[in-house]
Amino acid sequence: MVVSKKHFTTLGLLLVFGLFTSPGYSAFGKEEHVQATLFSEASSIAPGKSFWVALRMKIDPEWHSYWINPGDTGLGTTLQWSMPAGFRTGTIQWPFPKRIDVSSLISFAYEGEIYLLQEIFPPQNLDVNKSVTLSVQANWLVCHEICLPGAAELSLTLPVQATGGQPEPSNAAVFARARAALPIPVPKLDVAQKITGKTLILSINTVMPPGKITFFPEIPGQISPSGPQTVTRTSKGFDLEMKVEDTADFSKNPLKGVLVAESGFEAFEGAKALQIDLMTRTEGANWAGLVAAVFSAFVGGMILNLMPCVFPVLSIKILGFVRQSESNPGEVRGQGLLFGAGVLSSFLLLAGLLLFFRAGGEHLGWGFQLQSPLVVAGLAILFFAIGLNLMGVFEVGTSLMGLGAKAGSGGGRMESFFSGVLATLVATPCTAPFMGSALGFALSQPAAGALLIFAGIGIGMATPYVLLSFFPQLGRFLPKPGAWMESFKQWMAFPLFATVIWLLWVLGLQVGVGALVALLVTFLAIAMAAWIYGRWGNPSRTLRTQWIARIAVLVLVLGGLGYAHVNLKAAGTAVEEGGNHTDAYGQIWEPYSPERVQALRAEGRSVYVDFTAAWCATCQVNKKLVFGSEEVRAKIKELNVALVRGDWTRRDPMITQALESFDRAGVPLNVIYGKNSGSQPKVLPEVLTAGIVLDSLKGL
Repeated sequence: MVVSKKHFTTLGLLLVFGLFTSPGYSAFGKEEHVQATLFSEASSIAPGKSFWVALRMKIDPEWHSYWINPGDTGLGTTLQWSMPAGFRTGTIQWPFPKRIDVSSLISFAYEGEIYLLQEIFPPQNLDVNKSVTLSVQANWLVCHEICLPGAAELSLTLPVQATGGQPEPSNAAVFARARAALPIPVPKLDVAQKITGKTLILSINTVMPPGKITFFPEIPGQISPSGPQTVTRTSKGFDLEMKVEDTADFSKNPLKGVLVAESGFEAFEGAKALQIDLMTRTEGANWAGLVAAVFSAFVGGMILNLMPCVFPVLSIKILGFVRQSESNPGEVRGQGLLFGAGVLSSFLLLAGLLLFFRAGGEHLGWGFQLQSPLVVAGLAILFFAIGLNLMGVFEVGTSLMGLGAKAGSGGGRMESFFSGVLATLVATPCTAPFMGSALGFALSQPAAGALLIFAGIGIGMATPYVLLSFFPQLGRFLPKPGAWMESFKQWMAFPLFATVIWLLWVLGLQVGVGALVALLVTFLAIAMAAWIYGRWGNPSRTLRTQWIARIAVLVLVLGGLGYAHVNLKAAGTAVEEGGNHTDAYGQIWEPYSPERVQALRAEGRSVYVDFTAAWCATCQVNKKLVFGSEEVRAKIKELNVALVRGDWTRRDPMITQALESFDRAGVPLNVIYGKNSGSQPKVLPEVLTAGIVLDSLKGL
């Protein structure tokens, strides 16, 4: 039988390891090159309450020990516990390793100082006011030019108390360092696996980090440790190509392991390593997920009609249905279909643009157009003009500016279509319930699946109005036409003006006060143009007067728009807030960065992260409901929870990547990180209440 150098080395190490770690053997006591120490995170034990222990191994310079899969050669560390009856342990939590090249053999190993974490589960029937001793036999192999087995018998004696389980302050830094070195489990990471011959390709849908990327398979015999690993950038992330071992059988042992980035994954708070487990991925799950996402998108689209940013435009459209419901039902049906077409085509257009720019490497999410000051200013001008139109300052024919009044008076079919377009534009700042996860899933799918999900949102949003136009009997629930409608139409100008104020606030945050004043000058020019047109541009005036009025209107409108455009382009972006800021409720927020979140958790603090934007209406409502609650503020202070805010009002690739890591395409997104860096973050619903947040803070 022919034995390769690699297998001969491993076999030899096994024999040596078994010999020198047999009972009673104590050789190499001074040559172990490893100092082992055992720590407990808890100062005492509470019956039935688990706690963590850590084995610290300080390895001499130039020496190394091994990971759970040692690679081409080596043996991983083992821990054998001796504990009283009823105690049990969890699996070892391994820090991520590094590749070490020894004589052309690649080992997955550790150098310097490492920590092996393990959870201990005491029984419920422990006697309190006594002490319990927990002992462990740690066996390891440490190598440099030669390999030496090492061992240590370590123990902990902890008191049992009814209220035990409290952290031991002197060990807090130890466990913070231990958890900082663990790979982050990312079950939602979009990873596709493809095997061609002896080559395996992992297609990973996340932003490709700079520097070297390495995959460490957890199960030996699957991926060649010494084989090359080639990384290629793709439109959605990157592909990692590796050599498959002859003994690999992925049907019995699906691939799992650790993906390590030399510079860290920005989308995952700068984490150096991600835990990948492909055991639960099946092709059928993708179809099931797509169907569920489309349904969630449809329901979210229907709920979107109730959002405050959408209501003014849709109320005007309903007013038109009321006016025409009795006189011309056929026209109402046509307008309902065209309104739905306007909504659906606008959603597909915005989705198409989003997917196009993302394919080109841009870091964009849903609502990306409102991150542009020019778009925000344009919407503010349009809403201001529509408000003047509804108030009766001027009347126009078939045009987008006149869609508000036309929709309220019945209007034409083009006005119905553009009402749908405008409703979509003002809907994008809102993320209704059911929409957040659907949008995040959409951006992880191929273009066809993504567009199908976005179409689901548009169809859901348009459905109530199409149904209302096709089933006149539903009109029984609407008030009868009458003189009240003119007053209602004029009153609807005020919600539009309120929306304008909100857009101006957003713009001020984006470009500063100077550009905001320039836009107010544009509003003055638009208001003067509307007044001149309404007074002298109507058909009751002479043709000469009408032409003079129209020329004056053209000069004022073009001049105002040009003035706003020049000043907005010159303004750039507003001055960044330097450091922490205090909100309206007295809460101090730190600016978001992955490094800051990690640092706060390393200090032993839980972290509440609010990803938000000024143009997100749902975000503002959440803040008022949650942080306006004295009970929430008191609980945050009691638990010493750090508050971190990711402001997405302006375009920020770092925040976009953070949203993507939670399968979200937009804001709001609220996440609570426990102080245990190995724990999974809690993702809160899109629409929050004080009760939801208080429940999520339990157990931190």
